[in-house]
Formats: sequence, C-alpha cells, structure tokens
Amino acid sequence: MKLSDKPTDFILLQAQSSSQFDNNEFAIVHLSEKWKQTQMQRIEDFRTICETPNFQSIIYYDTSICFYRTQKKQPPDIETIMTGKIWGYIEFDEKKQNLFTSPEVDLQHYSLVLLPNGTAYYKAQGKHTDEEFWTEEFSLEELIK
Repeated sequence: MKLSDKPTDFILLQAQSSSQFDNNEFAIVHLSEKWKQTQMQRIEDFRTICETPNFQSIIYYDTSICFYRTQKKQPPDIETIMTGKIWGYIEFDEKKQNLFTSPEVDLQHYSLVLLPNGTAYYKAQGKHTDEEFWTEEFSLEELIK
C-alpha cells in the first residue's frame, strides 16, 4: 500500500480509538461511484439543513469504511506512509486487506458525521463495549469532485 498523487478508489484516513487495549491507527474507505453519488446527495440535503441556527451535525449510517490497527514491525508503517497528512489516496489491493489487523472488538453502528464547516468523519462503536473508533475530519466535497 502506498500513497497516490492521483485520485483512486480508496483513501487512507488517520484514526483513533478510546480503547486502552484495542488501539486503532488508520481506516480505509472505498470510494465507489455509488458512494460518491450518495455523498453528493447528502451534501445537497445537508446544505439546506445546516442553515438552521445552532445546527451541530447530521449522522448517516455508512459502512464504506474498515478500521485497522498496526502491530510493531508489521506493515504498513502508517507514520511513514502518511508523513503528517490526515488522509490520502492510496493504491490498494483489496486481496491483501486480510494482511491488516482489525480491531479485536466487533464494531457496529458505523456512521458518517457531516459537520457545518464542510468536513466529515467516520465513527463506529465496539459491540458490547463503550469503546469508540473514529477517523480524523476530512473534506467530503474534495473527495467527490
């Protein structure tokens, strides 16, 4: 897996978790054409709603994301790949996805949170735990252009 200078069908996002034991460092989002069309519609709907005073966010159910954690001396080296970036397009082979380590806890309630400033982030919750997993904020409009 490596960063791409050109848009691809996948992005890598820096991510975190509230777990003491099940740390999370990155997430991969598949930017399919259907995903892009759905996000364009959400942004249109969102523009109307966010004009309401004191509006905070809108949350959509969205499972286009997979959270991962890294082990010491196990690829990928996210710090090297990202070099200070929050997100980036990646060249990614889905067949190699099983080489990454998923969180030990089963995740549920996958959500995409849209914020009034035009950014968004993904989040999920551990099943039967209070652990939360989330990505850094990113510009949704930038991804669908």
